[in-house]
Amino acid sequence: MKKQIAMYAVCLGLLCSFLYFCSGAANTPAAQKSVDRAAHAAAGAAGLMHLEVPIGRLLIRDFWYSEDLYRVVLYRTAAGDSVIRVGSAQDKDTLLQEMPLRLPGDAVAVCGFFSSCGSGKTVSGDAPEVCADSPDIVILCRSGSGGELQNFLYLWNWETHTFDTEPVELPADYVWEYYNSLRIFSRTCQEGPTARKTLYQVDDQTKDIVPLRSYALNREEKTLEIWDELRHRVLFSDKILLDADGNPENEEYFDCFFGSLSYITKPEEPDPNVDCEEGIPVFVAEHDEYGYIYSHAVYYPGREALLAAYGFEGRMPFYQYRDAWGDLKTELYFDPATETGCGFYYSYDFYPGQEQIITGYVFQGIEEQAWEVYPPYLLKNRYGETGKEWPEDEGVLSYQEDCRYRTDGRLEYFCAGGLADFNGDGPEETVFLELDFVYRDDGTLACRNYFHNTWMWGTSYSSGTYLYDEKERLLCETLYVTHGGEAFYYIYEDDSSTPAYALMLDNCGTWGCGLYPVKQR
Repeated sequence: MKKQIAMYAVCLGLLCSFLYFCSGAANTPAAQKSVDRAAHAAAGAAGLMHLEVPIGRLLIRDFWYSEDLYRVVLYRTAAGDSVIRVGSAQDKDTLLQEMPLRLPGDAVAVCGFFSSCGSGKTVSGDAPEVCADSPDIVILCRSGSGGELQNFLYLWNWETHTFDTEPVELPADYVWEYYNSLRIFSRTCQEGPTARKTLYQVDDQTKDIVPLRSYALNREEKTLEIWDELRHRVLFSDKILLDADGNPENEEYFDCFFGSLSYITKPEEPDPNVDCEEGIPVFVAEHDEYGYIYSHAVYYPGREALLAAYGFEGRMPFYQYRDAWGDLKTELYFDPATETGCGFYYSYDFYPGQEQIITGYVFQGIEEQAWEVYPPYLLKNRYGETGKEWPEDEGVLSYQEDCRYRTDGRLEYFCAGGLADFNGDGPEETVFLELDFVYRDDGTLACRNYFHNTWMWGTSYSSGTYLYDEKERLLCETLYVTHGGEAFYYIYEDDSSTPAYALMLDNCGTWGCGLYPVKQR
């Protein structure tokens, strides 16, 4: 309708001008005023045709350092079209991408697919900018006679610094989930007495939506079944205890391991300009001419070839580690007499063929280390602090603790935080240290999740997951480091409370590895 009115105004203005000039009256003062008014109306109408109204704004920030990266603005034109503009967060005049949206209806809002302000929080109208930690965005579109909302996911391409022009349509009831920064969302539904939840992952290459895992909670029969959608196998099926609301009494435990995925996103296609050998990459650490240690890959055609090369052909593994669902993650072959070792780290491609991805590692020589276990119930960080020790002139302005316990008296959650100003931007509520405890049904500690503030204690080991066996002995710890992650696997002999060895894999062994005999204090 606006477009028609604008066109009528333009035509009327031109017609008036034509008639006045043809009649010769255009030279009179009154005629000149009429022409000016008509031209002004026509210009205003023409401007209306190109009018753009911002209907949503999103500020993309760096996840770790809170640095502003991109500004995304969703516009609607007077013609009813929608357009996305991506610009630099520092320079508003720098335009990185302008993308008209081809949607089945009107775009009404934009939200971050991974938003620090909450999943699915929309930004529309004159609302202030919302900060999102991931550039992926969802455009909400209203279409159909009933005005139904549809969700269209636009994936961010880090190589081109632009959005993919072809979106992925998400279900209306999707809920974004955080699992190792993968593009995963969930859906829930109720079928009679059974509550169902399914995890899905978006394949950024094919744009397919792939189911990963699901569970079915039957509240009448008090049973829970967890199903691996990719391998078509049951991971858990048993009766469980329910609370007064009909939810698992030990919900934290099932939530923790329901999302414990053994899959990674599909590896990037190899660069055709770089020679890439077939086989298993085995990473070997060596010293360069300056004495620095570096790691390079040597390819073996298969597991057997590597084992034969290091004298382990036909030998049983010295150690194996399997995750909560029985998937083999780490395998070690070791000869104490020669102090020679090699092994494999296993990960799994989630789509389409469930390929097992194997990375190898080797080492020669071992070094004894003291057993310095991080006590599981210590309400301090790995360095023995909580942030309370920090003076005001170093950024901590106030301090408080939140400590929660289960009904059986065991620790459930601990958080230390307060007002802080570490970079001169002004005080804000900040988490210093956060610990989360997950227990089995028998009350033994199964998992502890850890986070410390990177401004205060650095990025190395700033977050991690610690897994324990039924005797609450530390089995494995996976820790974030600046270049990726380190994992430590602890090998026990008999019923000893202290491990005999600790196996360290830096970035799955690609940056280094080692086996360390543990010295008891």
